Amino acid sequence: MQTMRVAFEAAVTTVAVSESDELHGWFGDQLGWLFGPAVEQDFADSRARLLWPVREPNPHAEKGCWRARYERLLAERPERVAPLLRLIGQAREALATNHPGLLV
Repeated sequence: MQTMRVAFEAAVTTVAVSESDELHGWFGDQLGWLFGPAVEQDFADSRARLLWPVREPNPHAEKGCWRARYERLLAERPERVAPLLRLIGQAREALATNHPGLLV
């Protein structure tokens, strides 16, 4: 699968998972394992911006930021494409089961 497409799918999934009380902790841990603690912290910050905004939350802006971030991360670490695909697959399955409306 093309890296840009993986980045897009990962961004959509990341924003959806950030809104799940049940899944965000697990997903953040997995991002930390894949890409390091800075990315895990970025995920926590993104969740905070969406759930406790200072101004109107903008999930589209968050998705765009994550897409660009994933493109950069995967360009630096192409061996992480397959593990990221597995992670977003697991997250999408869990979202479909627990929060079908979040994955839009």
